[in-house]
Amino acid sequence: MGAIDGVPLLLSAAEVTARKFYEDVSKLHKLMDEQGGQTVFVNGLRMATVQIEVAAVGVFSLFEARLQPQFPRGPFFKQLKAHLTKVGQTELANDVW
Repeated sequence: MGAIDGVPLLLSAAEVTARKFYEDVSKLHKLMDEQGGQTVFVNGLRMATVQIEVAAVGVFSLFEARLQPQFPRGPFFKQLKAHLTKVGQTELANDVW
């Protein structure tokens, strides 16, 4: 397993990463408000968007990898949804699905 073991730690790391992206994007928006839509700021926002996408895909993949052993047969998310529904977590099951 990787450096981050367990789903709770993975989610905490994702939250820290998201907070950092939010701070960076907020700074860029402030600079754009003060100095205008210069190319450097627009490109910074583009880069932040790509970084957020990469982080989201990474978290999604790590989440699936951490839980996959619990559902070794068949489509992972279909089985996860069925399990969450079975244990009374219908709203979470629908959100994950």
